[in-house]
Amino acid sequence: MAINFPNNPTVNDTHTVGDTTWTWDGTTWLSSASSYVLPTATTTTLGGVKVDGTTVTINNGTISSTASGDVNKATSSTDNAIVRFDGTSGDTLQNSLVTVSDTGQITAPAVGNVIPFYYANTGDFPTSDSTNHGAIAHSHADESMFFSHGGNWVEIANRSDVKENLVSLNDIDSVTNSPATTSGLVLLSDGNNGYGFGTYTPTINRTTLSVTTGSLANNVSSNHDLTGFKSYYLLKITANAGAWITLYTDTASRTSDYYRNILTDPSPNSGVISEAITLAADTIKFTPGILGWNNDTVPSTNIYARICNTSGITQAITVTFTIIPVET
Repeated sequence: MAINFPNNPTVNDTHTVGDTTWTWDGTTWLSSASSYVLPTATTTTLGGVKVDGTTVTINNGTISSTASGDVNKATSSTDNAIVRFDGTSGDTLQNSLVTVSDTGQITAPAVGNVIPFYYANTGDFPTSDSTNHGAIAHSHADESMFFSHGGNWVEIANRSDVKENLVSLNDIDSVTNSPATTSGLVLLSDGNNGYGFGTYTPTINRTTLSVTTGSLANNVSSNHDLTGFKSYYLLKITANAGAWITLYTDTASRTSDYYRNILTDPSPNSGVISEAITLAADTIKFTPGILGWNNDTVPSTNIYARICNTSGITQAITVTFTIIPVET
């Protein structure tokens, strides 16, 4: 039961409640039924607090104090905002534009923030794991920034480490072959990790494609698809025996030409690129060279050929095509 002591007592005033009489000693009400003295509360001692109605008041069950050292609250606040001190007295609070969400997400305005990420060296970095994935850190010893990803601290290149143009590459001769003074040059390798600017003329070498049929009876032919180029120049055809060799743009043209007689020239637009007839082992030269090409729906490097044995005996025929690649 709460005891309603009289206000403004003088020394030795008494107040009786039931069988207990209380005496005011100038500081505390002392009970005649107990020798216990309730101490006055201080910053280090638990005890009683006198509600004097001025420095300590009670309003609707709330105790308030205006004693020296109170912190003055901010006039308003933003949900999740970090509290800041206003001034240097240490007793006045104010609102903040920096917020921390319930999940720990920090949000701040786009202003000139100064947040050091300094470490003496990478050995002082925290362990890179899921708790700091995406964090950044600066290693003073390495003069570099790093970011945490995949369980590792990954170094970010300094601008001085990034070559901004070809001239800035250390191993390029930019004095005698500077691209700033001479146009039409290309970057060339010397084959020994060195590079320079100069002129380049591509070299296209002729090549040979060979095919050998199975054993063919006389006047029997077989089809062959050689892997070559999408387009090419045909220079010559060599056969090891009497043969009739024909090249086509596509398989449909080769099929349509199947029943043509050896003595009949192909019709215009028949898809025949060239043909050669040898009476024995021989080489047929094409002067000038003939441009051959692939006519598949999606151009491929297939070269379509038909080889007919005209040697008079059953045997395998070997044919070699000498060509220059044009379109690879």
